[in-house]
Amino acid sequence: MRTSAAISVIAVVISACGGTVVETTVPGDSSTSLAPPPTSTSTTAPPVTTSTTSIAADIVEPMDIPRLDSGLPATFVAVTEGWEAVEVDTASGDIIRSIGRMERPGEADDEGGVFAAIQQVWRTSDHLWYIVSECCEPAAGMIHYLGPETVLTSANHDGTLISDGWTVAPSPFDGGLIKLGYDVEVFSVGAEPKLELWLDQGSDVSSLPGVAAWSRDAATISWLSVQWDTSATTLVHLDLTEPDARPRLVALDWVGPDQWLDGMGTQESGNLVAFLNTPDDDPEAPAVAATEGVVFSPAGELIASFPVETGSFWGGYDPSGRMLIYTDGDENVRWQGRGQSGVLAAGFIHASW
Repeated sequence: MRTSAAISVIAVVISACGGTVVETTVPGDSSTSLAPPPTSTSTTAPPVTTSTTSIAADIVEPMDIPRLDSGLPATFVAVTEGWEAVEVDTASGDIIRSIGRMERPGEADDEGGVFAAIQQVWRTSDHLWYIVSECCEPAAGMIHYLGPETVLTSANHDGTLISDGWTVAPSPFDGGLIKLGYDVEVFSVGAEPKLELWLDQGSDVSSLPGVAAWSRDAATISWLSVQWDTSATTLVHLDLTEPDARPRLVALDWVGPDQWLDGMGTQESGNLVAFLNTPDDDPEAPAVAATEGVVFSPAGELIASFPVETGSFWGGYDPSGRMLIYTDGDENVRWQGRGQSGVLAAGFIHASW
């Protein structure tokens, strides 16, 4: 992990972008409690290099975060269509502050390269750290860890706390994170990793699309793997309470070879949720033809599906596992939970609680 301890504080820049909250009752609810999953048989993963310490599985209560009377978190973080990471007031859809913006993001330079752009943003559940994912080079990905008063800019780009990787998943129980990259790490910002698992390239657990998920008892983490040769999708579980535990693989046979899952999170029931994408028939440049939300057990059993807009992009659950946030194909921030849904704001490509 490449790190730098220097974190600069600069003036906050506020942008004008907003929307209104619209609540409607919908038949599909991504937070419905479901029956416990059946027991399944899992297989052992190919060899991996692991370095772990035991983590007690006694943290079961989610963090208490500021909420509106409706139960929605009071704020969320998002990336605007102009590639700026911001914090947003949930009730009004107005931007509260800037988290980061790069110089000339997404534009081509004189040599044909593209200036780095902010692609995704998260924050730890204790709101002490804001995490920004930068696209698209280096190939290993670059993630910035920012304090609540720090704004990422081109000027302080190399002075922030950074690591390789593509996505993170905040712990619902504390300030911890799961990072996916060429390795899987469980850690708190600024501390030594509690778990660091290096994956053998070409193995069944080496391709890491989407984000990881925490179990509701904090004892297990899960992520998705796609096999290079067959495009088969596999659910991977790792027990954090056993220092010598090996990943367990569960085949997701209901994901077709041409389909893919976007994101993943654990709802209050303990079941997993993701978005299933189906492409069109264009062999040259396939596009998303349909997107649906899917609920499946840790055993890999498909339990239910619920409607989301085509081209929707995963955001994630709040710490309670009840409120799902995401962006649709038209760059609107949406939520679902407890039999309701709504639009929070417009003009965003990614959002998370």
